[in-house]
Amino acid sequence: MMEGPQYHMGELKVYAKREISDRLASEWALLPGAVFNGSYPQTFFDQSHSLPRDFSQKNMVIVRNCPEALVTVLLVVDQTDPGLQNPPKAVPCEKNEGNE
Repeated sequence: MMEGPQYHMGELKVYAKREISDRLASEWALLPGAVFNGSYPQTFFDQSHSLPRDFSQKNMVIVRNCPEALVTVLLVVDQTDPGLQNPPKAVPCEKNEGNE
């Protein structure tokens, strides 16, 4: 059986007004470098007291960087935030020749 890399938390990027951004960032428990728990984003979504009422799971984007085994999490509260002009993009793992 082939297993992929163990991912670690990279950055949390919150696209929102500063007050909301600061509150959400303070509630996010996965620190940079921590092993990324794939179920944590759902836990955060269910337990956060700072998410706006209209925030849904489609506003939470998980971006994987396979070569570096890092995950960046985007919380998009404000669709007009200028930071969304160049959001991080996923970096896939290269396929091993002969193991496709």
